[in-house]
Amino acid sequence: MWQLPKKAKTDIRNAKRNFEDKLAQNIKKDKKSLFAYARSKSKVKMKVGPLVDVKGRAVASLLEMAEEFNTCFASTFTEEDVNHVPDADEVFRGMPEETLRDMEVNTDTIQAKLNKL
Repeated sequence: MWQLPKKAKTDIRNAKRNFEDKLAQNIKKDKKSLFAYARSKSKVKMKVGPLVDVKGRAVASLLEMAEEFNTCFASTFTEEDVNHVPDADEVFRGMPEETLRDMEVNTDTIQAKLNKL
C-alpha cells in the first residue's frame, strides 16, 4: 500500500517528461503549444501598460489603454473604394485562358483552409 504514492509520483514524472518530449519534437509544426507551456511555467506574468498616448501623457486605465491600441491599429488600415473595383475580365486580360478560370471556390473549401491555419 505504501508503494502506491511512490508509483503515482513516478508515473506523473514520466508523463510530464513524455509530454515535454512531444512538445520538443513537434516544435517545427506546433510552436504555439511549446510557448504556451513555457509561459505557464513562468513565475513572471507580463502585463501591458502604462502606455504613452500621442500627446505624450501616461495612460494607465484599462479603458484608456484599449482606446490607445484601437487608435494605433485603426490608423494602419485603409478604407477601400468599393465603387472602383476592377472587373474580373480586366484583371485576367492577357493571362493564359486556363489560369484561374476553372477554379471553384465555395464556403466548404474556404472553411477547410481557414481551419488549417
